[in-house]
Amino acid sequence: MLIDGIVLSDYTAVVAMGITSDGRKLVMGIRIGSTENAQVCRDLLTDLVERGLQYNNGILAIIDGSKALRRALKDVFGQNVLIQRCQVHKMRNILDYLPKYKQEWVKRKLKKAWAAETAEAAIRSLRNLANSLQDEHPDAAASLREGLEETVTILRLDIPGLLQKSLRSTNGIESCFSMVAKNIKNVKNWKNGTMVQRWISAALLDAEQRAHRIPGYRSMSVLISEIKRLINVAEIEPIENESKTA
Repeated sequence: MLIDGIVLSDYTAVVAMGITSDGRKLVMGIRIGSTENAQVCRDLLTDLVERGLQYNNGILAIIDGSKALRRALKDVFGQNVLIQRCQVHKMRNILDYLPKYKQEWVKRKLKKAWAAETAEAAIRSLRNLANSLQDEHPDAAASLREGLEETVTILRLDIPGLLQKSLRSTNGIESCFSMVAKNIKNVKNWKNGTMVQRWISAALLDAEQRAHRIPGYRSMSVLISEIKRLINVAEIEPIENESKTA
């Protein structure tokens, strides 16, 4: 599932887009609010569950790093959600704290870390990078450390590289937002939330019909099995830790 928001004047449309077992994008739900706040996100996710969304075997949620959205995901799905923070957004946030002469070097370091073979190796590289930035650029280091482990969730899933690349960022939903922007570009005055809801829904459904299947979609069955495996591991680990403590 990919979740992101699109801003239209004084309104923010928070959109949940699913990826089906054959790799197609499916608009699942929309909530119109003033911002991408926790209550709007929680209501969106709760509505999906009430309409029949099954999540007992786990869900992989790809988000831009919104704390409100992350909190809502955990509130609604609990341990059954795996969160992948968008690496593109994370990189952009870190680079914003750096002088231009340092940005390219840090960008290369980030890409190399995220291309590691294991999540553990990626985490070590990212922490080392944060330590190297700490003295001269403490805010960049703090930005890197914030949610660091959730930027490598995808590496914990044993899936082929092409599908892995497709799920590293929110590009899948943002490409649909680009199509939406073209459909609504002539609207200059958003009168009310009902108008926003009507236009954004129609534009998203049009984008859904024109969207391509995600690269690597032939491995979706592997992804489904891996999400279930990782969710089961997360449920077992606390019990194992308790027995060791005892």
